[in-house]
Amino acid sequence: MWAAVLLGATAALAAMRQRLPEHAPPPAARPLVVDGLSIYAIDEGAATSGRTVVLLHGTPGSIDDWGALRAALTHRHRVVTPERAGMGWSESPVSRAEHALGPHAKRAFQALSQLGVRDPVIVGHSYGGAVALQLAADHPTFPAAVVHLCGVGPDLIGSAPWRRHALLVRAGFILEVPAVGHAMSDWIIPAFLGVVDPALWMRGQFAGDWDDVPAAYIDRHVRALQMPRQLRNARREAARLPADLDALAPRLSSIEAPVVVVSCEDDNMVPVAAGDALATVLPRATRVVLPRAGHNVHVVRPDDVAHIVEHAISLADATDSD
Repeated sequence: MWAAVLLGATAALAAMRQRLPEHAPPPAARPLVVDGLSIYAIDEGAATSGRTVVLLHGTPGSIDDWGALRAALTHRHRVVTPERAGMGWSESPVSRAEHALGPHAKRAFQALSQLGVRDPVIVGHSYGGAVALQLAADHPTFPAAVVHLCGVGPDLIGSAPWRRHALLVRAGFILEVPAVGHAMSDWIIPAFLGVVDPALWMRGQFAGDWDDVPAAYIDRHVRALQMPRQLRNARREAARLPADLDALAPRLSSIEAPVVVVSCEDDNMVPVAAGDALATVLPRATRVVLPRAGHNVHVVRPDDVAHIVEHAISLADATDSD
């Protein structure tokens, strides 16, 4: 019996080793050199509206996460989708300190500056929402508006998800153990994800919309998670997140751009109460709650999110005309 299990596990790992290199970035993705690292980005669409929309993904995540929303926006807007260092196909920083919000925001700003982006509307999802707030605090005049989409923010309610999941972060220390951690993150966990029904661990991110999730998205999302480094780097981001957000909290009042704080009613990652609290401390906040929606609403309801982005653009335009 144990021989059969060992043989099966060995075969699964061998198959995974052959499959991983096949997962290529989206055809439109191009690498940039940012702060000495190779960072992928997608730059597409036409800015017929005069506004560029920037999309910042969550963790673990990649530029692949935004396919549906990009398609809903590019007919009217230039849409720039940078990837974070250490996620997807982008190179990892050497130092663990470079997985903090500040460096992520700095690299996003540098990548956008390389591409000539000015006065964008920045959409940040989940962890990307925290990066968007950090970028807006570090460069108050850069974003024309921010859409904080089911985003992470400072713990203003005393029971934020990253506090509740602290045990998972601590348990992830095994990913930092030499040899063992690499085996876990690069082979064992990817092989496990390759044979387990994705519904068992992904359904909660979509609430009642699970049946509408495109099969192609599920396949590419699973394969992205199977790429080496992603889970280890996501753990490093999560481990630093509470302290990063505590440092960001007193700076929220300095954000000059209008911020549309979007929550989803059935979000099991970031509760509506967290969005309510965040909106009270931002100087120019607009509040939106999407009914019967889950955390990854942009995948299954891109038109609803695109409508919110258009509203953020109108807020930015109104600010310019004041």
